[in-house]
Amino acid sequence: MRHIPVLRVAGLALSLILAGCGQVQTPEIKTHPLGERVTVGYFTYQVFENQWLTRLGEGQDVRTPNQRFMSIRVSVTNGGASAALVPPLALVDDRENSHPEVPSVTSDPNWLGFNRNVRPAETAQGNIVFDVAPGHYRLRLADNSEQERYAYVDIPFRYERDTITTESPSQ
Repeated sequence: MRHIPVLRVAGLALSLILAGCGQVQTPEIKTHPLGERVTVGYFTYQVFENQWLTRLGEGQDVRTPNQRFMSIRVSVTNGGASAALVPPLALVDDRENSHPEVPSVTSDPNWLGFNRNVRPAETAQGNIVFDVAPGHYRLRLADNSEQERYAYVDIPFRYERDTITTESPSQ
């Protein structure tokens, strides 16, 4: 008769363990407004502004997009103890589709570059460029650790304020 309470306790413990396994906790990924400092891992990002462009460069160096170029001015500071590569950033649309950066923008003198190695306590600032349809997006910021931490910055599309220009971005 003493075995019955032990079996009940063991059964209850097993039920609690199995119930806990079914509930995977995913960390909340926050969305921040333009201009706010956002820390992800050792990196602190600040997204200043965006601009829509119908082309990059001039003359023979002109480059036209498949849709539109969105140039975004950002800064990233390395708060770690050693140099680190800033991972490529991505735009996420309202349907959760991810759009990668344009990997080569030679016609923009303020282009941040694609392989961004930032030393400790150093800040890199410049433009990153995407080829996307005009609309509302979130910029996905990431750290370079194996934990893959993210945060978003809201990039609203305001038709009356967002002008689509033919100029190359400037700072």
